[in-house]
Amino acid sequence: KDTFYFPPRLLHYMGYPGHDGILTRAELRAMIHPDDVPTAVADFTQVRQGNAHNKRSPLRLRHRDGTYEWWEFSSVAFDGLQDGSPYMVLGISQSVQYFKDAEAQLIAARDRALLADRVKSAFLANMTHEIRTPLNAIVGFSSLLDDIEPYSPEEIREFSRLIHKNTQLLLKLVGDVLDISNLDSGSVELHVNDCPVNSLLTEVYNQQNQEERQEGVDMHLELLADETLCIRTDPARLRQILVNLVNNARKFTSHGHITLGCREDGADAVVFYVEDTGKGIPQSSLPYIYDRFYKVDEFIQGAGLGLSLVQTLTGLLQGNVAVSSKEGEGTRFEVKLPKGMK
Repeated sequence: KDTFYFPPRLLHYMGYPGHDGILTRAELRAMIHPDDVPTAVADFTQVRQGNAHNKRSPLRLRHRDGTYEWWEFSSVAFDGLQDGSPYMVLGISQSVQYFKDAEAQLIAARDRALLADRVKSAFLANMTHEIRTPLNAIVGFSSLLDDIEPYSPEEIREFSRLIHKNTQLLLKLVGDVLDISNLDSGSVELHVNDCPVNSLLTEVYNQQNQEERQEGVDMHLELLADETLCIRTDPARLRQILVNLVNNARKFTSHGHITLGCREDGADAVVFYVEDTGKGIPQSSLPYIYDRFYKVDEFIQGAGLGLSLVQTLTGLLQGNVAVSSKEGEGTRFEVKLPKGMK
């Protein structure tokens, strides 16, 4: 008769109340997910022709609301195995959605484990290089100071400067790694207080203005017109965000200026910004700049953690970070924070 009979209770479960359970071939085909139809037809043909005993066919059936559920059909033909003759097939259908969900969760867990393993490998590879470079400089120039007689006072001062510079690089690297670890473990505590915006900007500016920069690069500061404005936030974490953004700008700016500033954004928010006239970021790299260990330029010193920390810490302060950049002209990062953290 070219019809299929299912217990009406199954069709009612699928969202077809009052259905008598009789489906034509076309109606059954319409209920099967289009991607599963070829396999379902091939499996059923094998069963009907007696070429498969107790065939198990997993496929997705469509509920009346359009959603799909995984089922497994176990079928066997017991009459009419000759071509052209009437035939009967007996089958049992069982929902296997639970097992499919469990399988998807296991696959997702496996993918997370593989990703974690790749991240760990990338971390170790990065750290091996980034730690050795300043350490080698510190050890090398320190050993030269064991016997200072052959060197002029200018050379000795230069050795001392290089040791100090590489020590600071190493301290920052270790600090970033520890911060990342604390963020991952959820052990970062925020200390929310009133933060005078102009005072914080001036503090960061003075600190960064004393750091060694590329010759020909000026540091600019743009303060709020309202010198008394305070916001409720974690000043230490905000300072860390701004320092990371300025340090990032310094790496890629060989001429021009770096500007640190802030502006009000309506009645409830402020926007901190760091703008530079550096080499800029390629458009193809913009989606990845907040990824850990991602470096736009592999020849620039750094582990690729600074911008990842900026994005994560900005989120903790209930804000968001945005970037605009043009190759050859410079980059501008903006961190928008509420005036009062909730």
